[in-house]
Amino acid sequence: MESIEFVKGMLITPDGTKHPFGKHSYEPVANLTDENYHDLAFDAEILPQPWFRQLQQVLGFEYTNDTIHRQASKMAGKGILVLLNSSIANQEGEYNVFCIHSPQTLSDEQKQVLENAYPAFKEMLERKKAYFEADAYDESGNYFWRDFVYSVDDFYDRMSLNRENRKQNGR
Repeated sequence: MESIEFVKGMLITPDGTKHPFGKHSYEPVANLTDENYHDLAFDAEILPQPWFRQLQQVLGFEYTNDTIHRQASKMAGKGILVLLNSSIANQEGEYNVFCIHSPQTLSDEQKQVLENAYPAFKEMLERKKAYFEADAYDESGNYFWRDFVYSVDDFYDRMSLNRENRKQNGR
């Protein structure tokens, strides 16, 4: 999950496998390539993959031509954790935004990934003075919480995730 700083997004499947896509860039728009945009990178790097087609069948959903931002709730509702790096550069400098779209119930493997990543993820958010937003979805892709979460610590608390570095504890 630490690599979310350098990619446009990442899927964490129920088995805990991380699937990053795209490359994050603060370059001016004229210098960006397809790999620097969420949808174009996702379409090129994730959609054609056999594992993603199989995952759609297993979890019972179909990824459509709509934007990944609109389909994140559908994927999260089906059990896929979706992380998006929406950071940009503007006249004032970097504006860093990281979003998590979570299933209401994480698999044990997804929990482990998040728990192991917490120290580095929290440090990156603080170092970049990043805006953070998280939400959770039920099986139908509807909001599970009545509000969004704007603190990584609050997200971990709501999801009952341990914020200790579990790698040191043999996990």
